[in-house]
Amino acid sequence: VYLSAMSCKHAWILDTGATDHIAMNITQFKELRKPSASSHVTLPNDHIAEIVGIGDIMLPSGILLKNALCVPKFKYNLLSISRLAKDSHIRVVFYDNFCLLQDCANYQIKGIGKETKGLYYLLNLSKVAIQQYMEQLLGT
Repeated sequence: VYLSAMSCKHAWILDTGATDHIAMNITQFKELRKPSASSHVTLPNDHIAEIVGIGDIMLPSGILLKNALCVPKFKYNLLSISRLAKDSHIRVVFYDNFCLLQDCANYQIKGIGKETKGLYYLLNLSKVAIQQYMEQLLGT
């Protein structure tokens, strides 16, 4: 699966260095609450951007991103690997050109990422599509 620059703009980038999930679009949130105080994040280009809200996001695969930060001035969506592990009990297993997001309790695959130009992007797949993809990958 090749991700063009246009589709990458709205995709979720799996980030081992991010301390929080960051979403750029307010419509992705189930509900949004204001931060308790004026809050900001430092972007990779060293600019400061305002956190306009905090809330939960349900991905098509069924993964719930808890307490994600809404930062409209950031032009990417970041999926924090450490937050996935702590909040959702999901581990990420990296391979050379893809990665698997796996539930630690039942070992079910909850998401699939593809490597493109050094970054891993979460594929926008439903639970059924993930199952079909895995069956195809395993040849079953």
